[in-house]
Amino acid sequence: MHTTHLKIAAGLLATIGCSLAAGPAQVVLGSAKTFAILANTRVFNTPTSAITGDVGVASGNASSLSNFDLVPDASQQFSTSAQVNGRVMVDTDEAPTPQLLAGAAVDMQAAFTDAMGRRGANFVGLQNGRIVGGTLVPGIYKWTTAVTIAGDITLTGEFHRYLDLPNLWLLQPRNQQSHNPHWGRPPAERHLGH
Repeated sequence: MHTTHLKIAAGLLATIGCSLAAGPAQVVLGSAKTFAILANTRVFNTPTSAITGDVGVASGNASSLSNFDLVPDASQQFSTSAQVNGRVMVDTDEAPTPQLLAGAAVDMQAAFTDAMGRRGANFVGLQNGRIVGGTLVPGIYKWTTAVTIAGDITLTGEFHRYLDLPNLWLLQPRNQQSHNPHWGRPPAERHLGH
């Protein structure tokens, strides 16, 4: 068993998946599973990041990716970045990228709807919605309040970049403050920080 340390910027909470010995049933990501980060409109990055896998913005151009220092590939189908071990793709790249991103966005929405609709929480109201650090085991975490992550969290277990494996963590906050992401659909923007 490995331990994966994730540093998540305060105010950001994302659905995170891992393959472990216990936890909820799989969430099928379909074509979205090839992306390490996939957003509808924008990705903000606080350099320097080390991202393994593709990064995509389904409805945007290169300016929708902040602080990546993009270098367009000769094919014009994607860009590269020293911070990404993979392709960086936006809707305005050459074909077949726009179609790939559109399909992945539809699959991301379906997976998000499934994950956020799961019942039977294993953990309710953890740290009253203000996570200041700690270790999370696989399961469904549910809050009736907004959630802020104000410190590093550790997810124990063997980490996989695909959610459609047998087990995972589902974090289900309730949005009550306008500065938190809206959770009725996948967040349009992703903020990366450390």
